[in-house]
Amino acid sequence: EEMMNKELSISVKKRILQKLNDGVIFEKFLNTKFIGQKRFGLEGGESTIAAFDTILSDAADAGVAHFVYSAALWTDRLTGVPHLDSKHVIRQRIAQLGLRATVLEPGSFMENLLHPQVLAGVRKGKLTTPVRCDLLQPLVAVADVGPAAVWCFQHPEQSVGKVFPLYGEPLTPRKQADAIAAWLAKPIACGKLHPWLTRLFMGSDLARMFAFLQRDGDFPPASQHWPRTSFSSWLQQVRYAK
Repeated sequence: EEMMNKELSISVKKRILQKLNDGVIFEKFLNTKFIGQKRFGLEGGESTIAAFDTILSDAADAGVAHFVYSAALWTDRLTGVPHLDSKHVIRQRIAQLGLRATVLEPGSFMENLLHPQVLAGVRKGKLTTPVRCDLLQPLVAVADVGPAAVWCFQHPEQSVGKVFPLYGEPLTPRKQADAIAAWLAKPIACGKLHPWLTRLFMGSDLARMFAFLQRDGDFPPASQHWPRTSFSSWLQQVRYAK
């Protein structure tokens, strides 16, 4: 609470303003790079960049021995997806500062299937997805991220300077529907949500992400350094749709 009420120095305020301006410039760059697409932007990600810049700069000044950043798959490059590209900028800043760091790249969280509208559809016998039913997705449970970070801290000699893709098993939405059907002991169909409905119900940021995944969403092999939750185990753990 004291930190929240602390008066910032002029130099700190100027640096925050600089990073916010950098975010706006970056947004304009995206609009130039992705010509012909609907407007791309950070959509609030500017403040994330400014906040992380302060954290990273303080870590570098303090001589932090090991910094672990949980980003996401596909953040090693510009994608035109606001919440992915803001993480890309943070990764670049980590490299620029020369931090002894590890980057985790979680895939698609299984917990996305806990959205009330998704659950309602599954209980009626249909898994509705914003991507093609045959698109391979690198699934990971949220609970797997923490142990991965702990492993990195415990094994700096194997993790500093490394990037670890983090997911349990790649499954298409159709295979996910089959696994859910086996868990619930009833048929579950798979259907794709129309793109304009995706934008209407999920917002432009996620709509862009799903479009990107169907166009350029290839992913590298997952790291094998720690155990990961299988999709069938996750269904049982959360007692999915019961």
